[in-house]
Amino acid sequence: MEADAAALLLDLTRQIGLLRQDLAAHADDWNTYEARVARIDRMMATLAGSFVTAQPALADAIIAALQTPERPPISDSARELEIDVLVPAALDKLLAAVEKVGLLRRDMQHRRELERHQDRFTGISDAIAALVERLSIADPAGAKALTTAWQLPARSLAFRNAAHQKKISG
Repeated sequence: MEADAAALLLDLTRQIGLLRQDLAAHADDWNTYEARVARIDRMMATLAGSFVTAQPALADAIIAALQTPERPPISDSARELEIDVLVPAALDKLLAAVEKVGLLRRDMQHRRELERHQDRFTGISDAIAALVERLSIADPAGAKALTTAWQLPARSLAFRNAAHQKKISG
Protein backbone atom coordinates (compact mmCIF):
# COMPACT_ATOMS: atom_id res chain seq x y z
CA MET A 1 0.00 0.00 0.00
CA GLU A 2 1.38 3.37 -0.99
CA ALA A 3 1.90 5.95 1.68
CA ASP A 4 -0.39 8.95 1.45
CA ALA A 5 1.19 12.25 0.48
CA ALA A 6 0.02 13.83 3.76
CA ALA A 7 1.88 11.20 5.78
CA LEU A 8 4.98 11.67 3.60
CA LEU A 9 4.80 15.43 4.02
CA LEU A 10 4.59 14.99 7.79
CA ASP A 11 7.55 12.61 7.74
CA LEU A 12 9.60 15.18 5.82
CA THR A 13 8.60 17.83 8.36
CA ARG A 14 9.59 15.50 11.19
CA GLN A 15 13.01 14.88 9.61
CA ILE A 16 13.56 18.64 9.32
CA GLY A 17 12.55 19.02 12.98
CA LEU A 18 15.08 16.35 14.01
CA LEU A 19 17.82 18.19 12.11
CA ARG A 20 16.78 21.39 13.88
CA GLN A 21 17.11 19.64 17.25
CA ASP A 22 20.55 18.29 16.33
CA LEU A 23 21.78 21.73 15.32
CA ALA A 24 20.41 23.28 18.51
CA ALA A 25 22.22 20.64 20.58
CA HIS A 26 25.59 21.80 19.27
CA ALA A 27 26.17 25.40 20.35
CA ASP A 28 28.74 26.17 17.65
CA ASP A 29 26.47 24.79 14.92
CA TRP A 30 23.48 26.65 16.31
CA ASN A 31 25.33 29.97 16.40
CA THR A 32 26.42 29.48 12.79
CA TYR A 33 23.11 28.29 11.35
CA GLU A 34 20.45 29.80 13.60
CA ALA A 35 19.32 32.39 11.03
CA ARG A 36 19.02 29.75 8.30
CA VAL A 37 17.06 27.44 10.59
CA ALA A 38 14.74 30.33 11.48
CA ARG A 39 14.04 30.85 7.75
CA ILE A 40 13.27 27.15 7.36
CA ASP A 41 10.92 27.35 10.36
CA ARG A 42 9.11 30.32 8.78
CA MET A 43 8.77 28.49 5.45
CA MET A 44 7.34 25.41 7.19
CA ALA A 45 4.91 27.61 9.14
CA THR A 46 3.71 29.24 5.92
CA LEU A 47 3.36 25.78 4.39
CA ALA A 48 1.20 24.76 7.34
CA GLY A 49 -0.75 28.00 6.91
CA SER A 50 -1.66 27.03 3.37
CA PHE A 51 -3.64 24.08 4.79
CA VAL A 52 -5.38 25.92 7.67
CA THR A 53 -8.65 26.56 5.86
CA ALA A 54 -9.06 23.34 3.90
CA GLN A 55 -7.32 20.88 6.25
CA PRO A 56 -6.71 22.36 9.70
CA ALA A 57 -5.71 18.98 11.17
CA LEU A 58 -2.89 18.73 8.61
CA ALA A 59 -1.74 22.27 9.41
CA ASP A 60 -1.63 21.41 13.12
CA ALA A 61 0.19 18.15 12.40
CA ILE A 62 2.86 19.96 10.33
CA ILE A 63 3.58 22.40 13.16
CA ALA A 64 3.60 19.59 15.74
CA ALA A 65 5.96 17.47 13.63
CA LEU A 66 8.37 20.39 13.30
CA GLN A 67 8.27 21.38 16.99
CA THR A 68 8.20 17.90 18.54
CA PRO A 69 9.70 15.53 15.96
CA GLU A 70 10.32 12.74 18.47
CA ARG A 71 6.58 12.03 18.55
CA PRO A 72 4.96 9.77 15.94
CA PRO A 73 4.98 11.44 12.53
CA ILE A 74 1.20 11.58 12.10
CA SER A 75 -1.48 12.19 14.70
CA ASP A 76 -4.73 10.24 14.96
CA SER A 77 -6.75 13.26 13.84
CA ALA A 78 -4.57 13.66 10.74
CA ARG A 79 -4.56 9.96 9.82
CA GLU A 80 -7.69 10.31 7.73
CA LEU A 81 -6.22 13.11 5.63
CA GLU A 82 -5.35 12.33 2.09
CA ILE A 83 -3.74 14.60 -0.44
CA ASP A 84 -2.72 13.47 -3.89
CA VAL A 85 -1.75 16.82 -5.33
CA LEU A 86 -0.44 19.81 -3.46
CA VAL A 87 -2.22 22.98 -4.47
CA PRO A 88 0.17 25.37 -6.24
CA ALA A 89 0.46 27.68 -3.23
CA ALA A 90 1.36 24.79 -0.92
CA LEU A 91 3.79 23.35 -3.46
CA ASP A 92 5.52 26.74 -3.78
CA LYS A 93 5.92 26.93 -0.01
CA LEU A 94 7.23 23.36 0.14
CA LEU A 95 9.71 24.10 -2.66
CA ALA A 96 10.95 27.18 -0.80
CA ALA A 97 11.41 25.20 2.43
CA VAL A 98 13.22 22.35 0.65
CA GLU A 99 15.47 24.90 -1.11
CA LYS A 100 16.37 26.42 2.26
CA VAL A 101 17.24 23.01 3.71
CA GLY A 102 19.24 22.20 0.57
CA LEU A 103 21.14 25.48 0.85
CA LEU A 104 21.85 24.72 4.51
CA ARG A 105 23.19 21.30 3.51
CA ARG A 106 25.40 22.90 0.84
CA ASP A 107 26.78 25.46 3.29
CA MET A 108 27.56 22.76 5.82
CA GLN A 109 29.28 20.75 3.11
CA HIS A 110 31.44 23.75 2.10
CA ARG A 111 32.41 24.30 5.73
CA ARG A 112 33.18 20.57 6.13
CA GLU A 113 30.58 20.26 8.90
CA LEU A 114 28.14 17.99 7.09
CA GLU A 115 29.45 14.68 8.44
CA ARG A 116 28.16 15.37 11.95
CA HIS A 117 24.58 15.68 10.65
CA GLN A 118 24.77 13.35 7.63
CA ASP A 119 22.22 10.90 9.06
CA ARG A 120 19.62 13.66 9.41
CA PHE A 121 20.20 14.87 5.86
CA THR A 122 19.92 11.28 4.63
CA GLY A 123 16.55 11.02 6.40
CA ILE A 124 15.42 14.26 4.77
CA SER A 125 16.62 13.03 1.38
CA ASP A 126 14.74 9.74 1.80
CA ALA A 127 11.57 11.58 2.86
CA ILE A 128 11.81 13.89 -0.16
CA ALA A 129 12.35 10.92 -2.49
CA ALA A 130 9.26 9.18 -1.11
CA LEU A 131 7.17 12.34 -1.45
CA VAL A 132 8.45 12.89 -4.99
CA GLU A 133 7.53 9.32 -5.92
CA ARG A 134 4.02 9.78 -4.54
CA LEU A 135 3.47 13.19 -6.17
CA SER A 136 4.88 12.10 -9.54
CA ILE A 137 1.71 10.11 -10.17
CA ALA A 138 -0.62 13.12 -10.16
CA ASP A 139 1.80 16.04 -10.60
CA PRO A 140 4.98 15.13 -12.53
CA ALA A 141 6.04 18.78 -12.90
CA GLY A 142 5.67 19.39 -9.18
CA ALA A 143 7.64 16.23 -8.40
CA LYS A 144 10.42 17.31 -10.76
CA ALA A 145 10.50 20.78 -9.19
CA LEU A 146 10.75 19.23 -5.72
CA THR A 147 13.64 17.02 -6.85
CA THR A 148 15.44 20.03 -8.33
CA ALA A 149 14.82 22.08 -5.17
CA TRP A 150 16.59 19.40 -3.12
CA GLN A 151 19.40 18.44 -5.48
CA LEU A 152 20.15 21.90 -6.94
CA PRO A 153 18.68 24.41 -4.48
CA ALA A 154 20.51 27.48 -5.81
CA ARG A 155 19.37 26.75 -9.37
CA SER A 156 15.82 26.12 -8.25
CA LEU A 157 15.77 29.37 -6.30
CA ALA A 158 17.21 31.31 -9.24
CA PHE A 159 14.55 29.97 -11.62
CA ARG A 160 11.72 30.64 -9.16
CA ASN A 161 13.00 34.19 -8.63
CA ALA A 162 13.25 34.76 -12.39
CA ALA A 163 9.71 33.45 -12.90
CA HIS A 164 8.45 35.72 -10.11
CA GLN A 165 10.21 38.76 -11.58
CA LYS A 166 8.77 37.98 -15.00
CA LYS A 167 5.28 37.68 -13.51
CA ILE A 168 5.40 41.02 -11.69
CA SER A 169 7.01 42.94 -14.56
CA GLY A 170 4.86 41.71 -17.37
